[in-house]
Amino acid sequence: MKFLLDQGIPRSLKELLISEGYEAEHVGIIGMGQANDLDIIEFAKKEGYICITLDADFHMILALSKDIYPSVIRIRIENLKANDHLKLIKTTLPHITESLISGALVSIREDSIGIRKLPI
Repeated sequence: MKFLLDQGIPRSLKELLISEGYEAEHVGIIGMGQANDLDIIEFAKKEGYICITLDADFHMILALSKDIYPSVIRIRIENLKANDHLKLIKTTLPHITESLISGALVSIREDSIGIRKLPI
């Protein structure tokens, strides 16, 4: 899986994901730190990334677009460190991988996982 980490996600998560065998980039490292959400979504779609964000706008943009890609994981838990993000992603992926592959919006809370299949 290929992950594109949005600006609010710790940059150090990129290397942690890579060490676990995933492909990962961070928007701030690839020169998209000031890009708007639509440009980030278009880049992810073109390059085959799954977006990981804290931002609700990604879900709204994809819901309105009727696109089925890219899939987006929205983490709705505040103040996580990179290691906490990694643990959360590794714990959650077995439950959401199939949905992410087919196109989905995923919301992860402390006590639940929400999955909406795309298009909405």
